Amino acid sequence: MALALEQKRLRPGDPEVLETLGKLLVAQGHAADAVAVYSERAILLPNSPSALLSANLQLAVKDPGAASNTLRKVLRLKPGHPEAQAALVAAELAQDRSVRRYRWRGRSRPTCPRRL
Repeated sequence: MALALEQKRLRPGDPEVLETLGKLLVAQGHAADAVAVYSERAILLPNSPSALLSANLQLAVKDPGAASNTLRKVLRLKPGHPEAQAALVAAELAQDRSVRRYRWRGRSRPTCPRRL
């Protein structure tokens, strides 16, 4: 870990160093720190899977709002990306945004089917 941190200091903005550091942080159970590293890498390489990794880590550390924002950015770059779409659904469900209400004949009704 110390070597990866030293490499980050010596080679700031190097995507390979950031990927290695992110993997080490995840392996050692520091997912919240890994989110920042993968987010930094995603800025440098917007078409890489780093943003998706960052979003999945944000979900793992119980930050679905940030994950939703990250996934929307991924989907702007890659519309229709199946993994990003599935993760966005999970993030929205975690925020309880799954049931949107609308006005219908003067009453509010859920847009999804009711449980039996």
